[in-house]
This record gives sequence, structure tokens and C-alpha cells, in this order.
Amino acid sequence: MEQHPLNEVDIVLDYGQKLIPLEIKLSQTMNAHFLKGINYYKHISKQPEIPLFLLYGGNNSYQENGTFIYGFHDLAKLYQQLENNS
Repeated sequence: MEQHPLNEVDIVLDYGQKLIPLEIKLSQTMNAHFLKGINYYKHISKQPEIPLFLLYGGNNSYQENGTFIYGFHDLAKLYQQLENNS
């Protein structure tokens, strides 16, 4: 995977031996491009078991390809999932 200066993650949460990336987007429409930064983080962290999280402005919450995707209204569920994965 090519390193690019635009690859970034909004928040990295320290859960002991795990550093968990969280991407935040205001858009109400989910876009696969939103996952670019956290997928790159997972690649360079060399920790294939770390969960990935994305919080966006939409209403749907689901899991896709190992990424937990939550709409803003499900922030409490995101927190609960983070606790379950720590």
C-alpha cells in the first residue's frame, strides 16, 4: 500500500495493548472513501485483529468488512462496542 500524506485518522483510542482508530464524518451519506484512513492505519499497524470504527452523520449502523459503522444517533452503541473490543 502506497504511503500518502492524506492518509490520516481522526482519533486513535488507547485501550491498553490496543490502539483503536475512529474516523468521524459529518456526511449523512456513507461513502466507502471514508474508510481509506482507518484501513491504511490497520495496514501500517500490522495488527490485523484491531477493530475499526467509523461514526458518520447518517442513520444506519452496521458492520462491513470488519469495520463497525455507526450513525451519530447510535453513539452509545459505538461506545458499548468499543468496550466489548477492548
